[in-house]
Amino acid sequence: MNERKPSPLGRRIAAFLLKYGGVAALFFFLGTAFGMYVLLRDSPNLWLRNEVLAMFAQRQQDPGGQNAALRYWQAWRWAGTDDVIEADMVQAELRDSSPGLSRAQRRALEDESVQSYVQDILRATRHHECDFGIDYQDGADTHLSHLGRLRGSARILAGDAYLKAIDGEPEAATERIVAILAIARHASSDRQLISSLIAGALGDFAIGWADRMLEEGLLTKGDLAPLEPELRRVASWDLGMREAFQMQRSQSAITIAILPFRADGLSWGEEPDLKVELSLHLTGTLIEQTESIQALYDDVLAVWDLPNSAAELQRIESEAALGVYGETARPLAPIFAKAFGAVCRLRDRAADLGERLENDD
Repeated sequence: MNERKPSPLGRRIAAFLLKYGGVAALFFFLGTAFGMYVLLRDSPNLWLRNEVLAMFAQRQQDPGGQNAALRYWQAWRWAGTDDVIEADMVQAELRDSSPGLSRAQRRALEDESVQSYVQDILRATRHHECDFGIDYQDGADTHLSHLGRLRGSARILAGDAYLKAIDGEPEAATERIVAILAIARHASSDRQLISSLIAGALGDFAIGWADRMLEEGLLTKGDLAPLEPELRRVASWDLGMREAFQMQRSQSAITIAILPFRADGLSWGEEPDLKVELSLHLTGTLIEQTESIQALYDDVLAVWDLPNSAAELQRIESEAALGVYGETARPLAPIFAKAFGAVCRLRDRAADLGERLENDD
């Protein structure tokens, strides 16, 4: 069988490609790149040019987008390391200790991985929006694992703020206190009561550390001036409580609605009729309880912003204790007064520190 030989022309083309193919590909790539450059430079469609350039600039400067939650998760890759855990323990030691840092405490806070963690958290706090992607449809089972991490981040920032104040870096120290208040704001964006309560604790924590450094003479009133706008905002902030109540009002229906289905999954042995009877009983009873709980939330929301809201909340708590809102609502009643108390305490502390910073005496 005769093998077909390539034509002379084919051999010449193949030889040319083998010899010059790489160079040709390089020129093609360079030509394409130059063409894109000319398009972006000279195109009358300035919108296209600006959008492309802005996209590349944003990716370079802010790969996490505008959602602070993404930045936090990037930072928390450090959170489980021994160095960060040790630095967290230092902050706990400082809480009840005399002024100053021991050599071991300083070494823990100055660790390279701890400082990287601090910088990552600071970047996260500079974003206004924060959405941790909470699955609200889980009702009472809603997963909020980020809350503990936010508290840990605040503790590390407080320890580092103290270190910076001792080392004569007041701007850095104040920046970290402001950042803790930003963490508090981000926690309150969850629209969950526990998140709002933790936001209040974090705000109180930040103000407490500012107070301490001011009292110890590590920071002056002038050093804490960047904190004043944040304190004014806190003085009129309700920790996101109203939004939390509205969300949890909706979640109460979800939580109660799934209980009959959970009962349906239980093992009932030889009594299937009992399962059906109980499921129907739960459905009717729990619908009634849902309406009562939602009425409780509605009444709380109606008085939350009133001048005499404290007295009104106490009235609602008393009525709930008497069973006005049903048995299921009884344990909920004290929560609202506790929430209002947290808001009032933080507002008072913020106003007090703000007045002291503004006072020249």
